[in-house]
Amino acid sequence: MSTQNNAQGSTIPLGWVHDGQVSWVLSSNSAGQFTSSRPPPNWMQTNLAQIGNLPLQRLSMPGSHDAGMSRITGGTAFGEACNSLTQTAGIDAQLAAGSRYFDVRPIITAGTYSTGHYTGDAASAGANGQPMSEIISQVNAFTAKYNELVIINLSHSLNTDVGTSDYRAFTQAEWDALFNQLMSLNNRLDSSRLPSGFSASSGDLSTLTLNQLVSGRGAVVLVVQDGANLSSWFGKGIFAYSQFDVFNSYSNTDNLSTMTTDQLNKLVNQHNKVFLLSWTLTQTSVEAALCTKSILDLANTANPALYNTLINSVSPTRNIVPNILYVDNMSNGDIVGLAMAYNFWQSVSAQSLQFSVSRADRVRMYRRVEHCSRISRCLVFVSRDRKWNCDPSSATAAVVRRRLEREATIKCCAMHDSAYVFLHRIFRSEQPFLDDPQYRSQNRKWP
Repeated sequence: MSTQNNAQGSTIPLGWVHDGQVSWVLSSNSAGQFTSSRPPPNWMQTNLAQIGNLPLQRLSMPGSHDAGMSRITGGTAFGEACNSLTQTAGIDAQLAAGSRYFDVRPIITAGTYSTGHYTGDAASAGANGQPMSEIISQVNAFTAKYNELVIINLSHSLNTDVGTSDYRAFTQAEWDALFNQLMSLNNRLDSSRLPSGFSASSGDLSTLTLNQLVSGRGAVVLVVQDGANLSSWFGKGIFAYSQFDVFNSYSNTDNLSTMTTDQLNKLVNQHNKVFLLSWTLTQTSVEAALCTKSILDLANTANPALYNTLINSVSPTRNIVPNILYVDNMSNGDIVGLAMAYNFWQSVSAQSLQFSVSRADRVRMYRRVEHCSRISRCLVFVSRDRKWNCDPSSATAAVVRRRLEREATIKCCAMHDSAYVFLHRIFRSEQPFLDDPQYRSQNRKWP
């Protein structure tokens, strides 16, 4: 077999972790296209035919926590590598690895804009990271080559040139000067590229599809989380945080089990916002002061646990999407494979919902699918291309075909037994119909 960016016979080094685990991710869509570890740098464009119709609120992508902190370029006393560095790769390498959402924390140091990681309390301590000019150059180089979406979230502004350690947030003039510098970012999502009728100052970015954002060229979206006045910058690729309202609540613990439980509970219970799965562990004050465990040490504990934990706890077949898989040490493409598992499922669901199926055929579909699923344990799709492709081992194939081929078609794949989950999602607007005991299986409950 082959996967995207990995030819048949090629080798993917998995490494080795003493008393630990390494990950290899493999996901596919109904057309038999596979994504795995070491995906193509332009994974969005590569899969645009499958995921292009997904809005951002249904799309999953990797994200980088404190993305500018891959090296120290200055800072205060006690701002050391162990308590300041969150990444091992620069923005360019994070982009190449597949990250598409970047937590960038702008600071002013020696009169220039950079990134930083500071405690943010009355006696701020921390370190500076990549200069803003370098980030701009790296993003421009990437979008010049690849037509990908890049979201940069700006927050935690700090002017370290004022005061001694009680640094303050940016003034409006300082924000405006940063925005002027950011105008050198190419491929910004400005007014000329927004869909007709979409408001540059109040439109909800999460409703836009990937096709609308990256059709023919890359797109850079700047989201400002702090309280800057953006009235002069709307329409220039800069958006208010309310326009891309992300649920972002970190767990504030260094314990993997505690973080896992907290994040999964939040994921299951938050459905009305773009969800950022904050898969990060936070140092205790002792760990930060004494460097007994670094941020990157904690990342090396958290990241390997993401794959099995997430896919086993929140199956792609459920109507729940971890939109941003947000990690420290975003240095390889494994997370893209995980994100694409959710994206492939979302794309199949979105295609299926486009069909109009009569009520009479819905009744027959439920009855036949229940029988089909009991016989062949198959996952059921309504096929977009209207081609009949049912598992020949299913004794009901001919019957189902005769009954449904005029209004819809069914594809049975002997790979999963979640027909009911999928049908519930196809007809989720028909809840009263689903609750009718006449059409409910005697042996199963609708999810």
